[in-house]
Amino acid sequence: MVLNSAYLSVLISLISFALSYEILSTATQANSTITPDSSNTAYPLSYCGFNLIRANYKSTPLDLSPKSHIGSRFLQETRENEWSSLRIHIEYMDLNIPNSQIDYIKRIVKGSVKWYENTLKVKRLTEKLKLESLEDCVEVKVPQKDKTEGEDADIILYFTAGRKYPSIFGYASNCATDAETVQPIAGILYIDTSSLSQLSDEDLYSTAIHEMAHLLGFDPELFPNFTKPDGTKYSTDEMFINSND
Repeated sequence: MVLNSAYLSVLISLISFALSYEILSTATQANSTITPDSSNTAYPLSYCGFNLIRANYKSTPLDLSPKSHIGSRFLQETRENEWSSLRIHIEYMDLNIPNSQIDYIKRIVKGSVKWYENTLKVKRLTEKLKLESLEDCVEVKVPQKDKTEGEDADIILYFTAGRKYPSIFGYASNCATDAETVQPIAGILYIDTSSLSQLSDEDLYSTAIHEMAHLLGFDPELFPNFTKPDGTKYSTDEMFINSND
């Protein structure tokens, strides 16, 4: 997914969009952590919380190879040969918001997920995606059924919402990657509803799509694994722009 050129070319095209929404200050990134807030005070939309969350949570590589091939993994056996539309399974977790907002928030999330499913293609898993050894995905517990039964999906998205971090609008991050391909296979999307009334549908969709770009691969931790169509890795000079030039 993230590391193959067909997927990567589309994701890279989102980078300028993602950067336009990234409003993190240097001081905040370097010195702060996100602190939960128990008050119900409404705050203006401030910034994306990806960098602050990523500083405290790292992704876990999971072995998805068939257990009958221990010690010898074959990509063609764990993934299909052809490119197909990305499949994202949504799990709604810890929706600490009024009932009147739940359907609205779910519509935003489903719409954002559908946008990516219509945009990105992957070599799908040949078996159900199981997160067998993953206990937590950032701030949520992984349901037992996702570890034992699995899902017909390429990535499992845990969505949560509330008024926990009113100084940010939201964040998203992957929490597990395929050990073979290094592509994200599980992640979390959090939306803070403290400023929900201040935002239009377009603002919400745009922000959810932006946050999901982090989950799907717009993540400095994964940049060194991005590959070109010929299978070679991108160099640092190709991946980053020197602002002093």
